[in-house]
Amino acid sequence: MNKHIINNSVIIRKAIPADLPQILKCSKTSDRFSISEYSDGFDEDDIRFWITDSRAIVIVATNDSKLIGFAYGVAISPKWFFFDAFLIIPEFQNIGVGNKMYKYLRGLCIERKMTLIQGLVKNSTNSALGYWIKQGYTRGCDLIWVEDRLNKK
Repeated sequence: MNKHIINNSVIIRKAIPADLPQILKCSKTSDRFSISEYSDGFDEDDIRFWITDSRAIVIVATNDSKLIGFAYGVAISPKWFFFDAFLIIPEFQNIGVGNKMYKYLRGLCIERKMTLIQGLVKNSTNSALGYWIKQGYTRGCDLIWVEDRLNKK
């Protein structure tokens, strides 16, 4: 796996509807979004909703017009932002793209006068937990995810 060098060609920006196919493709590079027997992650309708929801923040990282990462979260309240997706494709991991994305995301939250950012990290993803701890996060309490599949038989 070739690692890339970050330079001015990595751009972090808000997502637009035209990014939908690339965000979906990027999401398929990881099993991080498969969180239950009922969910294989998200689909194009989910991403379209996020991009158009005024409470949400969806950002992308691009390198020479290729989408190499994205993050998504939503304002739970006027001061509380909760991120649910934060992913960089494997060949761009561990070279600073995540730091650049987080700095941009954090700035957007500060602009909105938010005072708390929280997020979910899959328990089996130790590298992700380590990344967030390095960013200054503290590990919250361990929780059990509960769900009710409304269209189950």
